[in-house]
Parts: sequence; structure tokens; C-alpha cells
Amino acid sequence: VEVVTAQELELALAVKARVIGVNNRNLHTLVLDKDRTCFIAQELRRRGVAFGAGEETKLLALSGLATAEDVAQCRAIRCSGILVGEALMRAADPGSAILSMMGTSKEESALPSTASEVLVKVCGVRRVEDASCAIAAGGQ
Repeated sequence: VEVVTAQELELALAVKARVIGVNNRNLHTLVLDKDRTCFIAQELRRRGVAFGAGEETKLLALSGLATAEDVAQCRAIRCSGILVGEALMRAADPGSAILSMMGTSKEESALPSTASEVLVKVCGVRRVEDASCAIAAGGQ
């Protein structure tokens, strides 16, 4: 369930949604608020909802993520996944952009994970070599 506000989160929790995506972009104005996912994470904690790796509820950060710092913030607030699209569409080298965002080189794994964890959904990749970089960096 995609949420933007605390009220929408309340509805998502009422229907027992297990995957909660937070759109960081206002789809009416296209204004980006990267703190929106952090706010929803705080609301989940305030409501006593466990989320993240190993928990039933998964929090996803959607839209506006473009840097390693953005991904690090998502890791810090226990996001189970991120959606990256525009940053890759605009990148001259999407494979390198993926590796840069995930904080890794081509030789090492970006994230500690198991095959069953949802970590990152990568959109906008058009070349096999870029898709290979996304997979090597933990993309699904």
C-alpha cells in the first residue's frame, strides 16, 4: 500500500498491509520531500509496528533517491527496499550510478542480504550490463 500521510498509514495498518511504500514525491506538485519516509518510519515506531529485515511489515522508500547518502538514510531507518528510477534514467552510466548509490564497487556485494529479502527495485535500466550491476548491488 502506498502512503504519504499518517492518515493513509492508519488505513494501511487497518487493512493489515505488510508492504508499505512511501512516495517521497507529491504527485500533484512533483515536489520532493525525502524526509517523508523517515516520518512514516517514526509513525510506525510510535504505533509499535515492527518493520524491516526479519519483520512481517516492510517499509519501502519510493521516488527521489539518487545518492549513496539517500540509500544510507533508508538503511538507517530500516527500509526493506527502495525504488530508484529517475536517477538511473538521467545517468550517463546507469551501472556505475547503481554501484555508487549502493556504496560498493563491482567486486563486492553491496548489502548483506539473503535471497528472500526485498532490498531494492531498480527501474529504467535498459542495458544488460546495467542490469548486471543492479543485481550485483542487491537489486531485484
